[in-house]
Amino acid sequence: MKRFAMLAFLLLSPAMLVLAADDKPVGPDGTYKVTSLSKGGMKFPGDPATIFEAFTIKGDKLTMRMMGEDKVATIKVDAKAKPATIDITPDEGPEKGKTMLGIWKIEKGVLTLALVEGKDTKRPENFDAKGESDILMELTADEKKKDDKKEEKKNK
Repeated sequence: MKRFAMLAFLLLSPAMLVLAADDKPVGPDGTYKVTSLSKGGMKFPGDPATIFEAFTIKGDKLTMRMMGEDKVATIKVDAKAKPATIDITPDEGPEKGKTMLGIWKIEKGVLTLALVEGKDTKRPENFDAKGESDILMELTADEKKKDDKKEEKKNK
């Protein structure tokens, strides 16, 4: 019986790896600069980079550097949904455990996030963000971070 179990495991393992590779989450990993921010259809006055210094997504973690302090959240991304979805749950602070529902897209190097904040809200269906609790963010890849990563790989 043990031999059969081991044989079954060995035969099925490659198939499971292929399935796992297909299910691997595809998301907006990278380091970004916030270039546009609006809430309830009203644009943030001034440069949002004065508040959001960096916005980094890696796997299931999002780190926002805000006014010199890092805020970390756990994210869940579904790139196969139409539109692609993102759930953001802060790991700390007064919003800890409160999930923000959103959608995202990447077009021409710009990551767009449409989020809704507040209890008893539903996920946005589009990127117009005109509701009172709707947030729309546009982010561009931080070119300096990209160059730093290329340099690290080159030096290895």
